[in-house]
Amino acid sequence: MTLLPEIPEHSYFSRYGPDFELDIDYFPHKSHKETFDSIQKHHRRILEQLRNYADLNKMTYDYDKVYQLYNLTDM
Repeated sequence: MTLLPEIPEHSYFSRYGPDFELDIDYFPHKSHKETFDSIQKHHRRILEQLRNYADLNKMTYDYDKVYQLYNLTDM
């Protein structure tokens, strides 16, 4: 990404001195590196919550179809 060297006017601009530097690291955080296993874990958790909600509200729900859709038949 290329940034323009001109700094736009802003009401808080005067609070920073001419030697102010803003350091930004471009290292991806761990949360951005989701593995397939962790994604499956989240799917399982969401589907379990959906199943509990459906059971509590006496709703009909085809669990097997959804689990097969997400390839989570081992629940």
